[in-house]
Amino acid sequence: MMHYFYEGGMPGMITTTLFGLSAIVSAVMALLSQIKSKPVSKFHLSSISILGSISLFTGLLWQAIGIYQILAIIQEMGEISKPVLAAGIKMTMITPIWGAILFSIAIISWLLIKLKTVKA
Repeated sequence: MMHYFYEGGMPGMITTTLFGLSAIVSAVMALLSQIKSKPVSKFHLSSISILGSISLFTGLLWQAIGIYQILAIIQEMGEISKPVLAAGIKMTMITPIWGAILFSIAIISWLLIKLKTVKA
């Protein structure tokens, strides 16, 4: 699992992970608030969806940066083999996939918290 973290590029993976984990921490705080029968603040609800969305967006942004770098290398070298190109594109997919996973966790948490809040 950690090799994907390195292959996806440390700056992009760290940024995406920080936003995603921040969303998950906000979700846990909101759940703890609900368990204690306290109302969930709008800030916590908003932060879950916004931070999860930023996590997905940063994954896509880092993929665009990776593809740009691949294209710059191809332009410089002239020709490149298909397996090398496929490997480069495959590596650019790691960060947005990780961002989508974190986004999915955040948005499902947000939905469950929202449903439980509205139910009251």
